[in-house]
Amino acid sequence: MKYCIHCGKGNSDEARFCGHCGKEITDNPTEEEGERRKTSGRPAMAAFFSAIFPGIGQLYNGRFIKGVLVASIGIFLLTREREIMLVTSFFYVFLWVYGIIDAWYGAKERATE
Repeated sequence: MKYCIHCGKGNSDEARFCGHCGKEITDNPTEEEGERRKTSGRPAMAAFFSAIFPGIGQLYNGRFIKGVLVASIGIFLLTREREIMLVTSFFYVFLWVYGIIDAWYGAKERATE
């Protein structure tokens, strides 16, 4: 049985294209590799986690250093004094949007590894 590198679903050994996602089957990963790819690259889920709080999507993607760094910056910006709240709010929104976009593309990249 061949497993699609794009969606992780099983296909017949003769299949040239995935019967589930329609993409070409270029190699023959093992069943474990197909399962890993199926669960590792979900861009919408990664973006959703980063929308909750910056850095969570990066942690979901397995990028722990980047996730901790982004989350730490987010916490730092949220805990600043009221006098500079306007400035830190701008940077927090920028970090939040960056986290969502980075999590989305990181998950897509991870799915194709």
